[in-house]
Amino acid sequence: SEEECVAGNNDDAGCGIWNKASTVQFQSEPNVLYAVYVDSPRTSGGLFELSVSCVDAPAAGPILGDTTTEEKNEVEAFGNVGYISCAAIRNRNPSNDDGEYMLEKTVDGVSTEFKVWCHNMDSDPKEYLSLTENNFSQYKAGGFKPGQTVTTTFTKIRFNVTSLMIDINDRTFSTSVGKLNHEIDVTSMPFTVAADCSRNDGKTGRALINLSGTPFKAISGFSKGGWRPAGSARYDSSTNSWDIEGGGACGWYMANPNYYNPHMMKSTYHALELNFE
Repeated sequence: SEEECVAGNNDDAGCGIWNKASTVQFQSEPNVLYAVYVDSPRTSGGLFELSVSCVDAPAAGPILGDTTTEEKNEVEAFGNVGYISCAAIRNRNPSNDDGEYMLEKTVDGVSTEFKVWCHNMDSDPKEYLSLTENNFSQYKAGGFKPGQTVTTTFTKIRFNVTSLMIDINDRTFSTSVGKLNHEIDVTSMPFTVAADCSRNDGKTGRALINLSGTPFKAISGFSKGGWRPAGSARYDSSTNSWDIEGGGACGWYMANPNYYNPHMMKSTYHALELNFE
């Protein structure tokens, strides 16, 4: 079965040079086996210390899905949400359909309510963020890779409510145009990726991340990859958006952590960490 990363951390802030501690928190689900993966940038083996603690999940509050207007107004007035996942909402009321619901997330002791789109509520509920403006990724055709420019436009993005990261390879709510060949036929692109194969240090590929209308901002940063790559990401605070350009011979620019040949991405891949504004 396909494995999914639910949380990750690459060294806590203030750990010092040698004390490379990391801390992760996530909401566990009943009857699910979780594995802990530990890696090192310098060695393939060694000793590590692992500490695990558990706390009770917050009590479930009212649902903002299949409720009357009066019930919704009452919930909004008192801010009593409490749900931390779409699965928790479905477990409370299995008759709930796909749609927009309110969840609650606590970060650094501060609880924030936010809206998500719950998908697959009749089987395996998943959380998505609805995007109100144009969001797209692109592999620009030309140079060493002729064909038609591939542009993928996203209306919703898969959101991990535990790690606050985006599965950039989930294209459930996207549409694509264009086709070119780069080892495989490329007909769509992951979220946040701007790529081309124009020339050394070329950067004609474009991508746009626009989080306006959401309570989140991107905090993970961006980087380049490929052969003689180049690129940049410019932030516009007035629209809470990132304008990305990238490419090379062949190359790309994308949200961290970087992925080799992102146009060939085949499974879940969490990048673009978010936080509340």
